Amino acid sequence: MKQKLSARALLFAIVVSLLIAIILGAFLMLSASHRFLQTKSFLQGRLIRNADAGIAYLLAQETEMESCISLYGGAQDSVCLFKRSWGMYDYLGARSFHRQDSFSHLYLIGQLPEGRLNAALYLADRGKPLMLAGKTLLRGPAYVPKAGLKRGRAAGQPFEGGQLLYGEERRSSKLLPSLALDKLRHLDQLLTLPEQQTSLAPKVHCSFAQTPKYILAEELYLQNENLKGALLIRAEKAIYVGKEAQLEEVILQAPNIIFESGFEGSVQAIASDTIIVQANCRLKYPSVLAIYRNQLAEQASFLELDSASILEGIWISQEEYSPSMGRSRHRLAPRSKVRGFVYSNVYLDMQADIDGQLMLRQLSLKTPAAVYENYLINVKVELEKRPEHFLLPDIFKGESPKKRGIIKCLE
Repeated sequence: MKQKLSARALLFAIVVSLLIAIILGAFLMLSASHRFLQTKSFLQGRLIRNADAGIAYLLAQETEMESCISLYGGAQDSVCLFKRSWGMYDYLGARSFHRQDSFSHLYLIGQLPEGRLNAALYLADRGKPLMLAGKTLLRGPAYVPKAGLKRGRAAGQPFEGGQLLYGEERRSSKLLPSLALDKLRHLDQLLTLPEQQTSLAPKVHCSFAQTPKYILAEELYLQNENLKGALLIRAEKAIYVGKEAQLEEVILQAPNIIFESGFEGSVQAIASDTIIVQANCRLKYPSVLAIYRNQLAEQASFLELDSASILEGIWISQEEYSPSMGRSRHRLAPRSKVRGFVYSNVYLDMQADIDGQLMLRQLSLKTPAAVYENYLINVKVELEKRPEHFLLPDIFKGESPKKRGIIKCLE
């Protein structure tokens, strides 16, 4: 006689079956999720490697470029690359694709300082020695005129240091390394694109993944604006930057540019006549202060970093030779500091400390009592204190082969 299952036993069997089914389903879902994540991780790694390879390729390129490349002989994988100029610097973009997935890199890049660009001092040979007075300290290799380094006395101060140079002494030539500043033409080309013009607003952020924007005016007063990214700000007469303005990565271009005392930010300032950085400012790396004249001019130019101000980046005083060139005297004030690189082919009144390098055509220190030519007085120039991983803009001619590196991630 067959036994009948009780209702309770049947219910128990059903519950156990459901639990087993749920557990098995969970294991199946977990296994599927694991396989999906493995595949996703593999594809993400593949996208990153492809983008990295694109950046490595771009770092070796000498000129601007833009192209898309299919990978592995198929249409599923590709990488789109570009190299563009941004002021004195260049930036790179690499975007890799696999079907609908993508990954991108965007970097500001620079040139590794080597050879003549990797010395504490380079002073063009104009037939005169470099005189040191006061508590001047030179630390690092130095390219000096054939007449060499000598102890001097200026403003009543004899040389008080131990050695004239803590480093290797090398011979300089009559000319400084030439600059390839024709790359700045891309800023003029940008202004031919009316669709890229924008208006000044309290906050303007522009992506480097897109075509840069520009603001154009006769005169500009930047007070409380927050401006960042691929943005060119050009004025026909002057740009005044207040201490409350927030600027990062933007380019300022005008005949005259003035930074109010207390300003802090990262900016490329490019002028033809005057740049004044008042006291107690800090221009963060990779900032640029550049007087650039590609034509002869009758009026003298002026570039000044005032007392207690710090420039972390590049100082460029570049003029074509003209009658006014002898009158242009740019100034690094006492107690100011440059952490980076100073290039000047005009008279430079050099009273700042330099954590990096000086590359000069001529020195001219003016005091109430006299003018001292080719003198360094009470300054420190120390190559070893240059910021770690410091890179130069790729603007020096004839310094090849060039090695390039990444300054910062832009986005």
